[in-house]
Amino acid sequence: MLKRLTTDNEPQWLRLLGLALALLLIASKIHMQSLERVLEPIVVLLGFFSMYRYGSDIKLKIPMLLLAASILIPLLSWTLVHFAEPDWARPSPQLEKLARLFVFIPLAWWLKNSSRHIFIFWGLAALTVLASPWISGHGLAEIERGLNGARIGFNLRNAQHTSLFFGLVLVGLVVFAPRLFKWQKLTMLLWLPALALTISAIIGAQTRASWLALVATALVCALVFVWSLAKGKMQIQKRWLALGAFAIITIGITLQHTAWPVVKNRLANSGDNKVALQILSGEFDNIPYNSWGVRANTWIGAAQHIAERPLTGWGGTGQSISIRRSAWLPEYIRNGFGHLHNIYLALLVNYGIIGFGFYLVWVGWILKSLLNATRQQPDIGYFAIGTFTFWSVISLAESYLFFWTGVFCIQTLFAGFLAFTWLNPAREDNTCTNPVSG
Repeated sequence: MLKRLTTDNEPQWLRLLGLALALLLIASKIHMQSLERVLEPIVVLLGFFSMYRYGSDIKLKIPMLLLAASILIPLLSWTLVHFAEPDWARPSPQLEKLARLFVFIPLAWWLKNSSRHIFIFWGLAALTVLASPWISGHGLAEIERGLNGARIGFNLRNAQHTSLFFGLVLVGLVVFAPRLFKWQKLTMLLWLPALALTISAIIGAQTRASWLALVATALVCALVFVWSLAKGKMQIQKRWLALGAFAIITIGITLQHTAWPVVKNRLANSGDNKVALQILSGEFDNIPYNSWGVRANTWIGAAQHIAERPLTGWGGTGQSISIRRSAWLPEYIRNGFGHLHNIYLALLVNYGIIGFGFYLVWVGWILKSLLNATRQQPDIGYFAIGTFTFWSVISLAESYLFFWTGVFCIQTLFAGFLAFTWLNPAREDNTCTNPVSG
């Protein structure tokens, strides 16, 4: 049996190899998925080996227990459904559905040696999103169509997933702008067009849930900011406040004259508005099958199935089971839809209260650990709070957690978050400090 050593004993060549593979993997996940399928098992196996061999001084117990739970919960759910409802259970338990999210653990291992590595990792992921219009979409022509009222998506599955990607990038661009400015003022020459592109993509994708998520993100971050200032937990230079206010006003005026007609037209969808009012008033009978009506009716079917198996759910295909088993749904809905457009209902119908509780514990643990580890770098905390708020709200309208797009986002974000909790401050230099708190 190999003796367990500390991170100081990890060979430099292994660190560099693992880091290079991790960066290549994250750069390939959106547009080079054939390469990703080759790289991911190598990164994972090499990472777990290195963690075992050289991780005796790293807190690995909780992430490894969570990884084990991500395998055991689907297994338990499938086993119980297999005996209780054999006609609806799949031949195999699909253990990878939750476990694949935890690829962020070996990725974090390769990033843990420097915050510079974490930002390069996040930056590469953002670049693959920002390059999407020209790699998988139709470039500036598609962006222009979006600003003229057409719904666009750059072939990133569909417009909802495009909104998820660009929304998270937008949060990062805004939160880390002061850090970028202090690091190199010339980066603003790239930051401004990147900001314009993300806003244009989010408007053009016309996903109302993403607009709501951005509003919620801004409100939550503003409340945390005001609370931190009031408690004296954070200081900010007046020039950043003035610059931020100027930027908000400028962007607001620009959007009012360019994008507001698109937003207004999208929000004026009377059919969906009527469905929303009908649901809010508690009238669940005879909901029409338009965009939000389909969601509402499948959610009613999911609630009925959650009530049947509340503790452990229906297994990895619970979403499609709840739709196909709801005989009152139209046949074209039962045959044409396989997911619920809501990660919370998806978790409950797939894995029950146990699975939903697991999600809350897992996300709560990573956020708490990160905030405790980065108290001297508040912009990282704001990025975590902002991205989690955006993710939580936009996920009310899509089951992102069970698509490759959501998996990519979780792996990317959580790899960086966990790496920050493992970071050894002694390895850091003053080029990685936070400019906002000074």
